[in-house]
Amino acid sequence: MVASGKGGSGTSTLTVNLAFVLANTGARVLVCDMNVGLRNDDIYLGMENRVLFDLGDYIGGVCSLEKAVIRSDSNENIYLLPCPQGKDVPGINSQSMKEMFDKLRSAFDFIIIDCPVNIGKFLEITAENADAALLVTTPDFVCIRNTDAVSRKLESKGLRNRVFVINKVTETTLQNEPSLEWISQTMDIPLAGIISFDEDISLCNNRGVPAAQEGSLYCVKTFLEIAARIVA
Repeated sequence: MVASGKGGSGTSTLTVNLAFVLANTGARVLVCDMNVGLRNDDIYLGMENRVLFDLGDYIGGVCSLEKAVIRSDSNENIYLLPCPQGKDVPGINSQSMKEMFDKLRSAFDFIIIDCPVNIGKFLEITAENADAALLVTTPDFVCIRNTDAVSRKLESKGLRNRVFVINKVTETTLQNEPSLEWISQTMDIPLAGIISFDEDISLCNNRGVPAAQEGSLYCVKTFLEIAARIVA
């Protein structure tokens, strides 16, 4: 699961780029969008116009799980389970999600869950079904504090395998507080990587192409290294 304590930290961007670099190794990767009501991953993967059914339709019995999952046109190893846009899914609970993920585990090598930015039921339900958590913070005090709170919430739910990345780091960031050392001490979990601010990432998002596919070489290398540390 990929989570953060503040909107705009880059969880969706990290989700789709990790999916791309893992898929490039030959692994079958499913991106599961749990930002119920405010989905993003379909746009970032260039699949916005292909969403017919979603997580809510499956939970509500409108369609099968197979019909809700979409295969990417640009990478045959990437699949997407979108969530509804603009509405809630009343039927989501611990049992329904456990049954769904039990079915999905047998079909995919990796399932990357893009979580909503809050400490609510969707975060808790995801934590109950996840094997590991990748937390995303930017180098500002509010995001660090809130992401640390999310980390502690996940720990209370029994999810001990947690790492984090620091996103949107600039030269100015490195010369001011909070320092990267202070961030690491505050989070108190292993650091999986540091992602520099890169305009290529936003440009690729808007084009519906993962930055790890068409971004700068430095950008690609960063996502590859983070993926390697997670699956090691």
